[in-house]
Amino acid sequence: MIEVRGLSYRYPGGERALEGVSFAVRKGEAFAVVGPNGSGKTTLLLSLMGLLKFRGEIRIFGHQLNGKGLRELRRSIGFVFQDPDTQLFMPTVGEDVAFGPQQFGYSGDEAKRMVKEALRAVRMEGYEGRFTHRLSYGEKKKIALATALVLSPEILIFDEPTSNLDPASRREFLDLIGGLNCTRIFATHDMDMVRRIADRVLVLFEGRKAAECDVESLFKSPENLRKWRLA
Repeated sequence: MIEVRGLSYRYPGGERALEGVSFAVRKGEAFAVVGPNGSGKTTLLLSLMGLLKFRGEIRIFGHQLNGKGLRELRRSIGFVFQDPDTQLFMPTVGEDVAFGPQQFGYSGDEAKRMVKEALRAVRMEGYEGRFTHRLSYGEKKKIALATALVLSPEILIFDEPTSNLDPASRREFLDLIGGLNCTRIFATHDMDMVRRIADRVLVLFEGRKAAECDVESLFKSPENLRKWRLA
């Protein structure tokens, strides 16, 4: 479903964020991107969304990721930011979740139906009229997921999905992510999440690919976990 070859990116000041990273993501799998702070995880996710001018090649559904057709391609990819306050900017939950469908020209009734389905999928039925700023942090995370799910994407990308969640909210959010049928890519420090949900793992270290393997192989090598500064 996704092929990445020689992905490289440098910050405007010239500092390297990614260098020559290659990997592939299969349809329907949960693919974890792990590594210490500064290893390039978020930069990689933003590159997959076509939001950075990277070097290398990214192919999604066999199509090269570039300016041509990028709008339609993004319709098939949902992104959930680490901080839900970055993602939620409308006064009410219903307006936030409806924003995506409206940008793609869906009518009022159709958009309302899509909003209801997305909220049902994250177990937040009936929240359409709630003020977003009055929600708990865990509720905001669910609504942020609903804004990504509303267009029925084939790929969902998460940046640190469990960060800052209390234990109960974390369990609920992991259950939601684990129950999705689409392809899921998530950058995380939460190695318990990796163990529970991921099928395969990409390890980034100092901007380079250190490993690409199944989850069982990763945890069988504690010396590598220590070397790559993973818990």
